[in-house]
Amino acid sequence: TIIHNDVHAQSTSIAELGDAVVGEENDFVVQSRDQFGNLRVGDGDDSDGSGDVFVATFTRIGKDGYQVVTSSAVQVIKCTDSSVEGHFRLAYGGQISPDLPHNIQGATMSTILADEQGRQVRVDRSVDVSGNYEWSVMTLSHFDNDWDIEVMPSSGGDSAVSDLLSVSKPAGGGMYPIQFVLWYAGTYEV
Repeated sequence: TIIHNDVHAQSTSIAELGDAVVGEENDFVVQSRDQFGNLRVGDGDDSDGSGDVFVATFTRIGKDGYQVVTSSAVQVIKCTDSSVEGHFRLAYGGQISPDLPHNIQGATMSTILADEQGRQVRVDRSVDVSGNYEWSVMTLSHFDNDWDIEVMPSSGGDSAVSDLLSVSKPAGGGMYPIQFVLWYAGTYEV
């Protein structure tokens, strides 16, 4: 059994970061490692890397200071049948959202999830190949482990929509995917 140590920035590496295409989603993977170079995959203890968060800031060099900030702190809410109408709620960071419609826009959910402490959240809604909604919730500040999202029935107790929703994290096993979109061509410092 390997007992992993704390994340070690100097040993952590980046895979698959190359040329980015302007206006399209690009990505790379951060490989979280301890001071001995072990991937922080762990075995469920508190050193498994599940709380690791990586933030990437892309700054265009020599121009107007254009920046894109992104992070690995992503939770994905997936619906298995978006044709079912109704409401659901989200529990997060000690708070419970108001009733949210089954087809809520990403920007609206982002505004609701941003809390009084000034947490910055970006939510993108997409549609999968089956026509069902997926919300990608990216936290950009206030990285604490008590901010896991949980789906709840509506305030009236109706679970028709909430029973169709699940929450997952794309990061795991020491691998932290980071996605970003650059809107201007140029050379960037990361």
